[in-house]
Amino acid sequence: MKLKSILQWLWLNFKFLIAAFCVTGILIWLFPQAMLAVYAKWATVMQAAGAKNITELSTQAEMFKHILQINGLTAILFFIIGLFLQSPIVMVLIGAFYALVSLLAPYAIGKSFGANDWLLIAVEAFVLLLSTSLASAMAGNLFDVDANMKSLWAYWKHSWTKLLPQPVKNWKTILGGWISPMLFGTFILVGLSVFVAWFETYGY
Repeated sequence: MKLKSILQWLWLNFKFLIAAFCVTGILIWLFPQAMLAVYAKWATVMQAAGAKNITELSTQAEMFKHILQINGLTAILFFIIGLFLQSPIVMVLIGAFYALVSLLAPYAIGKSFGANDWLLIAVEAFVLLLSTSLASAMAGNLFDVDANMKSLWAYWKHSWTKLLPQPVKNWKTILGGWISPMLFGTFILVGLSVFVAWFETYGY
């Protein structure tokens, strides 16, 4: 039951991610220079939030640690967003971001992405997708929200009028049943995050 719920949220969130990726890709094809300017502003915001360029990191060990920290904090942030059942919205942002990063590569770095680059982006995106979908599945169970837009929209109409919506009555039992899935999901997320940091640092 828990696995089915997680997979349903994964599929719903993936649809929003891939739709945003495709729409952004079309905009890049039509207006490459304008989208490059958008990406430049986005990169500035990321640097202000703590992301560093490779040139700012003196050793590979320092680079590995920095990537792992940034990706770990991002996964935690997306988990929190998922707890508030806002994952489809943030997946739109992620789809647009990865489209900008990958499809603007010929303009930004002078060459198209290779197989390793696409693998890295796919794993990074999956980490965020899994993190927010795990949280959404648990929160959906807690607030009695199914992984479809009809149920989610009904929840949104009420949740946006209060800070914390009222959970179902047996919330302690529900949370207890999610301990094992969350531990297993966390293990997968940590493993994938370490792989991303290693691959980006040493794997190329």
